Amino acid sequence: MTEKLFDSLRILVSLFRLDLKHLLQRITNPIVFAVLLLILLSFTLSLGTFHHLASVYAPLHGVSNPKYGLGGYEPLLFYLCIVVVLIFALRLPSYREESIKNVVITYREPNNFLLTLSRVLTPTLVVFGSIVATALAYQVIASIDVANNPGVLEPFELQSLIFVLVELFFGLLFWTSLAVLIAHIFKSAPIGFIGTFVILILQSWISPALPGELGSFTFGYGAANLYVSEIAPTYWEAKHIIYFLSIVFLAFAFIFATSWYLDRTDPSKQVAYRPMIVILTSLGIVSQVVVQASNLVGYSQQQSWNKEQERFAASVIQQASINAIEGEVSIKPGSKLSLNLNYKFVLNTTEIENSSQFQPPYIWLALNPGIKVQSVQCSDADMYFSHENGTLLIGLSSCDPNDNQEYSIDIVASGKPDPLYLVKHISRGGHADVEPQLVRLMGQKSSIFTSDYVALTPSSHWYPQLLSGSTPVDDSAKTHATDVSLKIDLAPTSWKVIASGGKLLEASSSQDGRRLLSGNFQTVGLIAADFRVSTHSSESIDVNVVVHKRHAKRLERNQILIDALVGYVSDAITKLESYDIDYPFDEFTIVEVPSTLSLLNHENSVNLGMESIVMFRESSIAFARLYLVDDWQAEFEQAEADESPMAEFLKNQVGFIKSLYWTNPIFNYTYEDAVVDSLVSGRINRSDEHSNLAKLVLETLLFNLLESKNYRFDFDLANSLASESHINLRYIWAHRRGSSIRLDLLGYQDGLTNSNRFWESIERSFLFTEKDSRQDSLLNFPNRLRIQRFRVLKLSEILADLYEEQTIATTLTDILSEGKAAPIDLDLITRVATANDMEIGSLVQNTLLNTKLPGINFSVARQTEYEEPNENGERFNTVLNLRNNEDTVAYVSFQVVETQELVQGGQTFRTVANDFKLGPFELKEQSSYQLEVNTANFIGNLDANTFLSLNRGQVELAVGNTQSTEELSTIGDATNNWFSFVDSQWNSSSKKDEVIVDDLDPGFEIPASNFRKPSNFWTFGSSLFRQYFPIPGGMDNGLPINQNPNGPWTRNSGRGCWGKYRSTYALADTSKRGVHKVAFNSEIPKKGRWSLSYYHPDVASLRFLGIALGKYDIEVTASEQSWNLDVSANDMTVGWNEISTLEIDSPGEIKVAVSNESDGPYVYADAIKWNYLD
Repeated sequence: MTEKLFDSLRILVSLFRLDLKHLLQRITNPIVFAVLLLILLSFTLSLGTFHHLASVYAPLHGVSNPKYGLGGYEPLLFYLCIVVVLIFALRLPSYREESIKNVVITYREPNNFLLTLSRVLTPTLVVFGSIVATALAYQVIASIDVANNPGVLEPFELQSLIFVLVELFFGLLFWTSLAVLIAHIFKSAPIGFIGTFVILILQSWISPALPGELGSFTFGYGAANLYVSEIAPTYWEAKHIIYFLSIVFLAFAFIFATSWYLDRTDPSKQVAYRPMIVILTSLGIVSQVVVQASNLVGYSQQQSWNKEQERFAASVIQQASINAIEGEVSIKPGSKLSLNLNYKFVLNTTEIENSSQFQPPYIWLALNPGIKVQSVQCSDADMYFSHENGTLLIGLSSCDPNDNQEYSIDIVASGKPDPLYLVKHISRGGHADVEPQLVRLMGQKSSIFTSDYVALTPSSHWYPQLLSGSTPVDDSAKTHATDVSLKIDLAPTSWKVIASGGKLLEASSSQDGRRLLSGNFQTVGLIAADFRVSTHSSESIDVNVVVHKRHAKRLERNQILIDALVGYVSDAITKLESYDIDYPFDEFTIVEVPSTLSLLNHENSVNLGMESIVMFRESSIAFARLYLVDDWQAEFEQAEADESPMAEFLKNQVGFIKSLYWTNPIFNYTYEDAVVDSLVSGRINRSDEHSNLAKLVLETLLFNLLESKNYRFDFDLANSLASESHINLRYIWAHRRGSSIRLDLLGYQDGLTNSNRFWESIERSFLFTEKDSRQDSLLNFPNRLRIQRFRVLKLSEILADLYEEQTIATTLTDILSEGKAAPIDLDLITRVATANDMEIGSLVQNTLLNTKLPGINFSVARQTEYEEPNENGERFNTVLNLRNNEDTVAYVSFQVVETQELVQGGQTFRTVANDFKLGPFELKEQSSYQLEVNTANFIGNLDANTFLSLNRGQVELAVGNTQSTEELSTIGDATNNWFSFVDSQWNSSSKKDEVIVDDLDPGFEIPASNFRKPSNFWTFGSSLFRQYFPIPGGMDNGLPINQNPNGPWTRNSGRGCWGKYRSTYALADTSKRGVHKVAFNSEIPKKGRWSLSYYHPDVASLRFLGIALGKYDIEVTASEQSWNLDVSANDMTVGWNEISTLEIDSPGEIKVAVSNESDGPYVYADAIKWNYLD
């Protein structure tokens, strides 16, 4: 038997050598070699230092399976491997078709099993060996690089690498054996390749749609991503081994089936293969059933927990306050916990449904189902409790409160937390809800770059916390204890405990090896043994920098970056303290988080909600361009020593580059975010909409005091209100990281917040009732919160214009001071602000709590230049009329830019002479006002900020110019004599017998040929490099407008456009080919003589550049009448221009069509107006 086995092995080796020889001879297609080279390069990128960049940037982005396209091991990468193996396998010769003389066998003719096995293993081992060699070579180079210099390379975590390579090998084996079987059944190698590839693609489409982890075990593919799947499970669990065995069983079943199929004409040989096929297939199917059943049970449990929480939130209102938690917690490897805790709380429970189901007094706590409760006692007496579906129900009938109506109970529990469980109804300091799959529990792996990484763990996962219903009665309930006193015993003594505000607890500072945690904390997390802590002191605070041990040496060797880390935190806290706002902690901790986790958070549009503890940053990328920092730093030091005028510029450049490394403007929160969250968290009870608004108001005002340091991009806001934004931002980030990323983001953010789609969502949030808004897809809960953030942003803009920075800072100090005794809400904020002479009550009501949007109409500003200046040296007088046409209060401020002529080199330029702000002014409902301003210089730009209104923020106003030979007089105003803002009788409403059609009105028509046709053509990276198409309702869809049209017409928003509230115009580039006419359609109510006027926007910039407009070809069509008008655009002024008087025979529809054909470079189509004459 042994001799026969060795004989078979020798034959298999010979076959392998022969197949390898044939493979090298027959594979001559350069495309195949290019694909193999791409695979090797992909592994180097996606498993190496730049895996984060590679996973975001096409073509390595997981376009075919976004559910598991994370962490470097991309679906596309596995597909490429499988494709190459299939090509190799199906290019091998068939031994049954060729003469035996052409097959040189050393010992004897092989059986069909060995022939098939060699045909499957040879290409599999060739590709797999290439991948292994590449990975190991990279590992060696990266290890040497990390040990000897800062470098940019990042070694793999060995166990992770082994796990993925094993999965890759089994996946290649499975798909190759299937392809060989199909090829032999149909006697066609192409059919074998195409059939297998189609099955592969089908499973990749099905996998993301499966619930829970069911998609993780699709044949030969999904398990490759287990280590970064929904809960980052520990390696080599029992179900992983069973899964791998099922793949082996099925692969060998295919091999035996192929062998049987080749010998099907010989019944004596069929007997040998048939039992093996049946046995292996059965084992493979049974193993898959076991694994999927395990996943399904886990998913079912998770759903039951979620339903329990939803039932609780809908049926019970629990109004309680946790006053204190004290006791002991023991944490051992493998996430094993032991809890012995005492809770002190007051309780007042009201039931709104099923009143007979529960009889008070009871208390409901959230406790991970994996934790088993041994006992609950009150004064050493056992109490009734029930722990089901993650809800711990404790009966208080046998427990008497003290004189202050405070209960005291002891809870003893132990177990291993279930990673799928997450309490959804616990108020937290984070900006977004946390999904269960984003939580890494103690002792679990989360990245290939960390051997024992322990992510920061929300405290709700490992000790009981108070559950609160979705609609508490008032803000008195406190889900977080105001007094925490815990002794935490960590079996791995090298682990660290970190708490809200950045307090770091290490064994060296503990008693008897136990960490003592005391104070007011919302979040507690753990850091594993393979992280290093370095503490750096500044004048105001100690900054702890926690990095992985592989990065510790790099950081130590780069004092520049250490100084930057400490400096950013110190600067933020020092600036706050300059306003008498004290930071509540004496430590600040920055924890390095692998980019895998950051990307996972980004993909799911959520974060771990621990901003009060950490500053996330990407692993390794920060070291990729250190030489730039060193070079700039050296140049700056030299320039400073030489007293060069370039020193200040170089200093700013060094600071800018440092901030690129240590503050990621997309995925991460800045240090300022962490500082502000530490100040605010714990003072706000986020139990209702008003509390959320109060928190946002405090955060925004605090950020405004710090914002001069770093530009902050509001990623949440952008990503929630435009479906394309996260894709576009990821492309920008990947393409421009480290260069001018902030300018890109600033431009994108401005484009987004001025877009049609963004403002439509804002307007809908006001127009819809609360019940309707919750059903609206654009106004789901996270989006409504972010729309609230936009309201608060506009409120802060008004406050910044109305009050001095020091006044706002003083008010914030008083608010935070009072917040120590009672939760902060809008009433407290308003009351304290009033005490500091900030009358913001009506302002809060009209912005944050308003259910309507105001709308302001503006006239064309008329600027008159006088021949003689007045006594103040002012020569220009400008008058602007405006009206609030809605039944709610509006606010407006003006930015005025004065310019003067400058002659240089024979050329005349206009330069800024002065700029200033006026306002904000409050506009009552349905009221008109007049702004009059005297200036010494010509007003070049006049802009109105309408804040939160139907005008959609900034409005560029047109300024018409006239001259006067008189002397300008001063303005008779009690407070000043150079501007006034007074009531007026100006009415902008449409007059009787007047019909106006704007380019935004339904009557405006644009030909379909002006646009691209949507295309669904699928290409690699289509999710990243997709084309953008207009929505049916208009020319713009929330993205830069010039990307939408195919023809000459685009929509723009420029100075002096007409519009009831939103001022836009259609613009045609006449250099584009084809005739595309836009039309203004309206209904004429009666026959007679009608005057036709054409509104033209301000084109002073074109005239300043010497660009002249040509004639407009305008065609007017009534029922049986038509007129062709040639109108000279150069003769038009800003505003309404009467272009013709027409006799219309009968009432009805009438069309005014404007062609893009003109002898000038542009054609403007803004609005038309019909006025009845007689």
